[in-house]
Amino acid sequence: MAKTTLGGVKEDAKKSASKTAEKTEVAPVAEENEGSLVPAAEGGSEVAKASEQLQAAGLRGDFNQSDINLPRLNIVAKTSQLVDEGFTPGSIILNKEVTLSLKDEPLRVIVLDLVKQFQEDTEWGGDELPKVFNTEEEVYAAGMSLEWGSPNQCRPMAHITMLIEAPEGLDENQLEMFPYEFDGGHWAMAILTAAKSAYKSTAKEIATFAAFSGANGIWTAAWNLTSKLQTSGDNSWFSPVMKRAGRIDAKLLAFVEGVK
Repeated sequence: MAKTTLGGVKEDAKKSASKTAEKTEVAPVAEENEGSLVPAAEGGSEVAKASEQLQAAGLRGDFNQSDINLPRLNIVAKTSQLVDEGFTPGSIILNKEVTLSLKDEPLRVIVLDLVKQFQEDTEWGGDELPKVFNTEEEVYAAGMSLEWGSPNQCRPMAHITMLIEAPEGLDENQLEMFPYEFDGGHWAMAILTAAKSAYKSTAKEIATFAAFSGANGIWTAAWNLTSKLQTSGDNSWFSPVMKRAGRIDAKLLAFVEGVK
């Protein structure tokens, strides 16, 4: 399979927040924007880099990052339509097509990038799209608040780009979703969007590691991504949890840095 480096692809999701389609701690995105990449501001170098790579791959025309779709990771909610389609509640799935792991089964991933934003805390099940902001300054400028319990509260969310190795047992068509090959395995780049309590169990873990990792990038370590059942009063939901799984070796690191 051909390697597809996308230079700046981790700038995904800056316009991707949408209404909650299922009760889960993984923030949803609008169907038409799932995995789409937001161009760098004012046609910057990252856009030019992506355009050059697409041209080199045989595409002609005014292409940029917004023309590229990355698959998404979702956790199957108990009441999700995905259950009706045969997926197991609590499982982690890729692009709503391939099961990667079941509840409580760790999935080894390598985090490439994390983008933090702030999302309006709207009522679950409502039709109104939550507002999304890139900075705290934007939140306050819009008359919103970061104070807990405020009627116009915004909460942090994170778009986490990661590399995932294909699990065993996938057929040839499913492996097409894993375009990178390394040491006999197949890998895919995908995005997990986490909000509310899932932000703490994913993004804060990554940020804490980054704060104490010195000059090392977050991609120098592997992580175990697990779907855990969370409860609060009478409510329960599946939420992603991330724990470090040790540094990766030099050979794998070279592959990761070649991809990112």
